[in-house]
Amino acid sequence: MLRLIVVGACILSFVAMASSGMPRRWVENEPPSDRDTVTIFISPTCPVCQQMTPYLDQLYTMYGDAVVFRVLVPDGMADREEIDSFRVRYACRYRIGIDSGNVQVGRLDAHVTPEAILHRGDSTTILYRGRINDLYVALGRRRQKVRAHDLREAIEAVVNGMAPAVGATEPIGCLIER
Repeated sequence: MLRLIVVGACILSFVAMASSGMPRRWVENEPPSDRDTVTIFISPTCPVCQQMTPYLDQLYTMYGDAVVFRVLVPDGMADREEIDSFRVRYACRYRIGIDSGNVQVGRLDAHVTPEAILHRGDSTTILYRGRINDLYVALGRRRQKVRAHDLREAIEAVVNGMAPAVGATEPIGCLIER
């Protein structure tokens, strides 16, 4: 049995009922999917992540059925309560997990939040890595308007059976401490 805890438009958590009838948390580091996957590392306290959240929600709405969206907070950057508060504040439609032990950070070699990695389900074939878009020129230097939709264009190419025109960009944001 699966129970959803919903507040507004956000699903705050998934609770699976074990055979014993006791609830257990959805697995944070779920096994890889065989579908193309976008793994995005965020931090609720990072101003760049906060600014990118509405854009990520748009991407999830546009491509959530075409690719797997996995949004993760590196271990130690926020606790579950802070993440749930962030989801409510920004009306996130996607689930946000904690990368326990920074397993995915290490496996995908992430360094910054926000950082997006579009990969085959096995995670060994990286199709795109880098920024979500070019809203930020540098830390603290924000454009008035997005000009390059890097992640969106990469997803669009992959969904249409092509390789992304740009395979990597430099992400701008808050450092992930290892």
